[in-house]
Amino acid sequence: MSRTLLFGHLHPDLACAVALGFVHYPGLSVTADAILLVDPQQQIRQTQSDWLGDDPLDLVTREYLSARREAMQQVIRPGAAPWAVSAARKVKEAANARAIAAKQRGYELLQERGILSHASRAGLSVLQHA
Repeated sequence: MSRTLLFGHLHPDLACAVALGFVHYPGLSVTADAILLVDPQQQIRQTQSDWLGDDPLDLVTREYLSARREAMQQVIRPGAAPWAVSAARKVKEAANARAIAAKQRGYELLQERGILSHASRAGLSVLQHA
């Protein structure tokens, strides 16, 4: 399946590998909403919104990023009511479980497509999957 390159040169599967935390790509910052190319001073050079489509890898990447955002938004404040702490923990745990499942499925898709070995051959840092 042919996919449109991001910024004219970046394969979307590689961007997903970066978003899922499997590849370190200097100068690339990824969120569920946008992908940014930045220079060494962290100044934004290019932005592409709505970069995730309906490809299966895009879907699990979106789920992973959304679940991580949801987990990070759960703040347990000192002195909070026990019911509020419990509710926040439940939401955080459920979001983390979804993120872990999405990341695992993303890893499987990246392996099937050969993206991680390609990134390694290209000289990018590929992080080991636990």
